[in-house]
Amino acid sequence: MNILIVNAFGSSSQEKSKFTSFCNLIKDALKRFSQNSGIDNFCFIYRTPNTINDFIYNGDANPGEETKESLINRKNFEKLDMVFIDGSEKYLPWKDKGYRLYEFVRLCKTSNKILFAAGVGIQFLIYYLATGSNTLFNFINSKGEIQAVEELEKIPIDFLKRLKKNDYFLDYVTGDILEYHIINHIWSPIMNIGLHKQITAEKFMSRGRFILPDNFKGKDYLSNPQMTIVSNCHEILNKINREYLSSYIADNIPNEFVGYTSLTWFPHFFNVSFRKYNFQAICLSDKGISVIEHDNSVGVAFHPKIGYKETIKLLDNFIKTKFREVQTKLFKFQNKLIFTQIDEYP
Repeated sequence: MNILIVNAFGSSSQEKSKFTSFCNLIKDALKRFSQNSGIDNFCFIYRTPNTINDFIYNGDANPGEETKESLINRKNFEKLDMVFIDGSEKYLPWKDKGYRLYEFVRLCKTSNKILFAAGVGIQFLIYYLATGSNTLFNFINSKGEIQAVEELEKIPIDFLKRLKKNDYFLDYVTGDILEYHIINHIWSPIMNIGLHKQITAEKFMSRGRFILPDNFKGKDYLSNPQMTIVSNCHEILNKINREYLSSYIADNIPNEFVGYTSLTWFPHFFNVSFRKYNFQAICLSDKGISVIEHDNSVGVAFHPKIGYKETIKLLDNFIKTKFREVQTKLFKFQNKLIFTQIDEYP
């Protein structure tokens, strides 16, 4: 069984330690669930967003027009049984650094690959579901100098006149993508990325209040001291939506639990153009949607981490269920594929 684990953390020793811990959680779970299964040969492949090219192919090419390199990469990709991603916001789906990882996630979704996307991974997953696009948007405010439509007047007119076809403005409050009409001198929204920047949404509450979830730390906490309390700014309180309490993802997990996150951008609800992009919001947090499921993919806005046992249990639930699916598939087709190239160990 071939398992790809993508390291989207930074290069510091602390970030490396986080990735190693994530890998160990995955390996431990697979070891437990594979006992007496007939599958004891696991091949773990490690990549970063900068070294994932050998799994990216041209999925839009017409038959007979795909390059030799793309065909090789396609075969590599098709041999993968499961994909796991975790990382910090060093990479974002709309920035150049994150473009390779976004292309990879897009291939995972179009091929219905088994995917667990933690931390920054959920941002790539949501971004794909929201935009459904293989276009790299050029956001003129990607560096964050101007973050909200209330600040658009700060952009010089001369700069606006030089905007190109794929130049857009990203509203950090709502996640709206705005296009400038040079004739009418107005900005108009064309779609939403499904993500908001928490601190900016809080700053511009006149609009942010429509995006931000109800704060769970309100009156109920004063009247019910048994409710879960978060202890620092990196912890988020997650609450399982009532209609998904029986989901395999939520199995043996309390209705409320705390997770650790390094994110500043969080998912929210948005209108989708096609039903195939509709996802299930399994959990909500005090910052936004925190757990989603879509086809063979699960995304979480936190990092499965020792000390946060419910987040580990959620990862276990995913691996247990998907391992059984892969096991059935492998036995059915008697297809035990093994990679010979393993590199970039964490």
